[in-house]
Amino acid sequence: MTFPTTLVILAAGKSTRFGAHKQLTPVGPGRQFLFDYNIYDAVQVGFEKVVLVTSAELEAELIGHSSDMEWDVPLAVAIQHSDGRPKPWGTGQAVLAAKDEVIGSFAVCNADDFYGRTSFELAHNHLVETAGSTLPAHANITYRLDSTLSPTGGVSRGVCQVVDGHVTEIDEVADLKWADGRVAGRAAGRSHAVYNGDEQVSMNLWAFDGRVVEILATQFADFREKTGDDPGEFYLSEALGEQVDRDQATLSCLPSADQWFGMTFAEDLPEVRHKIKELKGYDW
Repeated sequence: MTFPTTLVILAAGKSTRFGAHKQLTPVGPGRQFLFDYNIYDAVQVGFEKVVLVTSAELEAELIGHSSDMEWDVPLAVAIQHSDGRPKPWGTGQAVLAAKDEVIGSFAVCNADDFYGRTSFELAHNHLVETAGSTLPAHANITYRLDSTLSPTGGVSRGVCQVVDGHVTEIDEVADLKWADGRVAGRAAGRSHAVYNGDEQVSMNLWAFDGRVVEILATQFADFREKTGDDPGEFYLSEALGEQVDRDQATLSCLPSADQWFGMTFAEDLPEVRHKIKELKGYDW
């Protein structure tokens, strides 16, 4: 039995640094949101269903907007609850919020990033080629670090350590920006981290074997038990790193040659709109 390949779009973030809901910020000539371009590209390369993970606050507006776009694939909405916290528990919990809408393999991406059609093709092909693997075979579609920085300020990225085409570890590094010809930031466990810029980074575009959900659920339960009401987040990158360490899954690194861009700060918006204006091949 085969199931449709699904794209899960994470659209529940609070956008605190941006100052408004990035996922509801028009960027295209027809007031398209950034995630509309991801849906368009994903459908072109073979994805057959879309799930938007959002908050109860944004649900109605996202449903209304998506209905207006009239996508040719089924579109579902899943709610990521914050359980009384100021913001949800993070990307790992967001994927779990979509579990009832996903059967089989699926990809995950952010609503406020543009990834490029080839990137979604890499994800889709991986899901098709690894279907039925004995061990869950996931993939992270990655980009060069220096191509994902913002001229406006420091950004957070998952810097990948790669061996023989597989991600062995992802370091969450904050406040990354150019400094004296190199990229510097703050990594967990040490105050300062410096990179050349050609390192591969995770931009939260993943291809997942469906078995990831059950393992994530166990990990999240353990996370909640350990942290209690601590304001920390349950990151997908850290959860996948733990799965690899425990030989519960493999994680391929699939570098993309596409141009990535996104919105971290409000000052990034004019450049994003300019880049959208230059795009070709989108039939609105």
